[in-house]
Amino acid sequence: MSRAISIPHRLDFIEYASYTGTRKGEGFIVRSCTSSMDGADVLLVDEIVDTGKTLGALRQTLTQLGPNSIAACALIVKPEVDGPSRPEFAGFTVGPGFLVGYGLDHNQQLRHLPHIEIWPGD
Repeated sequence: MSRAISIPHRLDFIEYASYTGTRKGEGFIVRSCTSSMDGADVLLVDEIVDTGKTLGALRQTLTQLGPNSIAACALIVKPEVDGPSRPEFAGFTVGPGFLVGYGLDHNQQLRHLPHIEIWPGD
């Protein structure tokens, strides 16, 4: 995605965990940004917005770091996500089910699948 952005920009990464297997838990930041966000226009990029709680928590946390603006985009958004927890830009809206593949995992497994599928579950 970064290659398609023609204006000067920089990348940084946040790792946020909210699942253990298929069970949703209390979210926490595993790895935070290394760059200052003071005065920056921030675009959060996520693979999936399931409930919107992670996106809402990240927006609240990052707002305290002084960015000029925060917007979000996601490849997949569940239909029940609404309001400020919904990303400004979404690729696909999908129905219920736990998704794996193409970077989405189940207990750190199945990210390697070249497609996205519904995991039959635990």
